Amino acid sequence: MCMNKRSITLDIETADGREIFKQLIRTADFVIESFPPGYLSDLGLGYGDLEKINPA
Repeated sequence: MCMNKRSITLDIETADGREIFKQLIRTADFVIESFPPGYLSDLGLGYGDLEKINPA
């Protein structure tokens, strides 16, 4: 059922974690988040920021 699935844990509150997240976004088909509204935007990872990295 979950064969060939991969997962990682990132601390997106660190610069390194945000950079890795942005690298992953380049090839992502979608992003699911479960943070309170505005949290990712405050980290520079809001919809507009991610759309610039991967406009698809």
